[in-house]
Amino acid sequence: MTWEGISDGGSILTTHTPEGDCLYGISLAVSPGAAKSIAVLLVKAGQKLSLRKALKGIFLGSRIPNYHKHQHAYSPEDYMKATSKKGRILDPELAIYRQLNFVPVRVIPNYFRDPESLDYGILVSWQNPLYEIQKGEYPFFFKSVAVEFT
Repeated sequence: MTWEGISDGGSILTTHTPEGDCLYGISLAVSPGAAKSIAVLLVKAGQKLSLRKALKGIFLGSRIPNYHKHQHAYSPEDYMKATSKKGRILDPELAIYRQLNFVPVRVIPNYFRDPESLDYGILVSWQNPLYEIQKGEYPFFFKSVAVEFT
């Protein structure tokens, strides 16, 4: 699994599956000077879309830009779970995803050229909490619930 392979070189012409049951974010980037809230809003928009389309969830490939500072203390697998003495996630990008209820799934070696991440990526996942209800597992409950998107 590499960024090039997942994204068909960034075009998603052959890797997109219209009838798929999850969203996959192949690239999430904001301008360096942009507020951090822009990235959060983009991810939240993906979560809302997943809810609207009754998808199982979202998968994203995350950079780990602080890994180069911790490579001698942690393997990439340990780093994706590592926390500071105060319990904070070491990597700033993984911390943002964790705040949005994403969980790390696995390390992606040679994800794309990224010296800070030492070319590693982390596959993160968010599960739609309403998926079973939306798919009719609990039809008696779903008929009495209204979901409004803002």
